Amino acid sequence: MPTTPRNFDWLIAQIGVSPAQRRFSRSLLLTPDDLGDGWAIHSDRSWPVGGMVRWRSGGTDASRRARKAKCVTAWRDFECASLKRWTWIQVAPLYSEEDAASYATRIEKQFVPNPRNPSATPQLVGPIEVEGLSGTRAWESTSSTVEYPRGLAWMVAGFVDRVVILQHCSWDGDSWSRDGANSAVTLQAAKVRSLLEHFSKM
Repeated sequence: MPTTPRNFDWLIAQIGVSPAQRRFSRSLLLTPDDLGDGWAIHSDRSWPVGGMVRWRSGGTDASRRARKAKCVTAWRDFECASLKRWTWIQVAPLYSEEDAASYATRIEKQFVPNPRNPSATPQLVGPIEVEGLSGTRAWESTSSTVEYPRGLAWMVAGFVDRVVILQHCSWDGDSWSRDGANSAVTLQAAKVRSLLEHFSKM
């Protein structure tokens, strides 16, 4: 199950991170204003693409080129408590679109057990269509806890140009849906594409 990196791994990975690349990657992420009323940020982190101690992509050519280019992964966690909805989003700029396509096919190798529900195993639903996102695949699983016994989780991964997007949405019972979660993924893909086009003209 995807989850945030451990604190020790994250701290070690900060060595050598480029402030400019960090700002660029963070700028690609959605904000509470993008998601709408009631959403708030829980946490916000960044680390070198392919550079986490436990999250290395297996030493692929794509990850090596990303590290050499000092590409930075940005991760942001949101909650809408009033609607019992949660989402975290990860964007990972790669060296090229070809590298992003390759990296996206290996994204599940970065999944680690959710400590709140370690028995929950994401099941691949298969390729799906999400507007603006290429190479899109999705997984689902239960994410039940004592507080939220009807918890569900929906994960979508794909890429826009040279940026890989992984988004995890979870909710309790009928408070959200796949289509609703996919709308949030569409927003993220659109923001990445818009900003890449903007930066390319600078």
